[in-house]
Amino acid sequence: MKKIVRALLLPGVMLMLLTSCNTETTHFNYTFKGESETWSAVYGQTASQKLII
Repeated sequence: MKKIVRALLLPGVMLMLLTSCNTETTHFNYTFKGESETWSAVYGQTASQKLII
């Protein structure tokens, strides 16, 4: 039983390490503008999204 656990533990840990390093971060910059006769506004937002597989 211990041999089976050892045989599955090492590949399992290796798989976790390899997939945890496969992350990608995407950055977004949004700018919203609006105006009327009596007002005007500019709203900026910086956001990021991390893709985890």
